[in-house]
Amino acid sequence: MSFGECTITLQDVGMLVGLLVDSELVLTRGSANILGLAHDFLGVVPPQSEIKGHRVKLSWLATNFNDIADDINDLHQLLPYARAWILRFLGGLLVPDRSSSYVSLRWLAFLGEFQTIKTYAWGAAVLGCLYPNLCTSTDYKYPILITRRD
Repeated sequence: MSFGECTITLQDVGMLVGLLVDSELVLTRGSANILGLAHDFLGVVPPQSEIKGHRVKLSWLATNFNDIADDINDLHQLLPYARAWILRFLGGLLVPDRSSSYVSLRWLAFLGEFQTIKTYAWGAAVLGCLYPNLCTSTDYKYPILITRRD
């Protein structure tokens, strides 16, 4: 821009990340029973030691859904692994929280039907997460420490 500033736009996210930006909105769907969602969609409820609020540790997902048996032929047995992978992708890359080690179980509300997952505007959700992170990363109250290696 002529005054030296620029920003990342929705079109940029759509082109760079390849996610839809103009489809059904990804709006938080409050669920009174987050652990029920985990049981229904992952087949297991994370232990309380792995949960903080409505978030679960990414490491717990990696440990519990890392190895898929070669002899699984039933789609219903594979679905929890696919959902856990998507949760790890969301929390680890697309919409990380401040800790970068947890992911919200609320995302499970969007992972119920695989035919509808692809209809959401995930690119808009990514941009919505990116803007606050850009603000905190450029805020003078949160200094970035640069260490020099000799």
